[in-house]
Amino acid sequence: MSSLSVETHSAWPAFDGYEAAQYVDSAPEYTDTLLAMTLVLVALSLLLYHMLLKPRGRGRAMLLLTAPPRAIPRVREMLPSVGFFVMGLLESLLLVALLVTLLLPETSGVASLSVTGFWLSVGRVSLWVALLFVIATVAQAWMVYTFCHSDQISLWWADYLILMIVAANTLLLPLLLRLFTPLSATTLVILSGGLYVVYRILLCYREIQIFSHLRRYPLHIILYLCACEIGPLLFGLKVASLSVNQ
Repeated sequence: MSSLSVETHSAWPAFDGYEAAQYVDSAPEYTDTLLAMTLVLVALSLLLYHMLLKPRGRGRAMLLLTAPPRAIPRVREMLPSVGFFVMGLLESLLLVALLVTLLLPETSGVASLSVTGFWLSVGRVSLWVALLFVIATVAQAWMVYTFCHSDQISLWWADYLILMIVAANTLLLPLLLRLFTPLSATTLVILSGGLYVVYRILLCYREIQIFSHLRRYPLHIILYLCACEIGPLLFGLKVASLSVNQ
């Protein structure tokens, strides 16, 4: 310790408490568990992409996202295992819930939560995300089972779930930016919203590509937008407003 520091301590004992306060770790209590869970999510994401790119039958599961309707007979042999869909949906649910919780405004008090309180908050958000997924999926299923041919639905289901899992895993980018960069929550909300919009556009394009007859009936497109895009979006905005008000 320098002579100046010694003199300061002897002349002003209160400096001890002030100096110690400057080095108090201001990170939330849940930081360690959050980082550990993020590493697990990254590992699961890599595993999921490996399963998508692994050759199956005469192709890869990832190629289903660009397969033409004439490839329907090959869908079953190119599908990944049931374990892929179960693990992918659960991992996507946790990833989205974690990101939403971290992007809540400071007034929500997330940063001051204990470890248990933080993960309980993530659990509550997970329930809302799961409910939104169910609503969106039921709306999509109603559309395709009502207006589309049954032989095309198997390809649509594969594309719908695979594209959802891939899109959810792109949210690892804003999650990592939130944890390791000083970017504001507003910037990351805009980035996440942009990724979501791209995902919905790709899903709509893919649906029209598979069910090509929808192009000839504008009413179907209007119903699709109302039931599958506007409805779930309004529900999501309502959930977000309730979370902010809490």
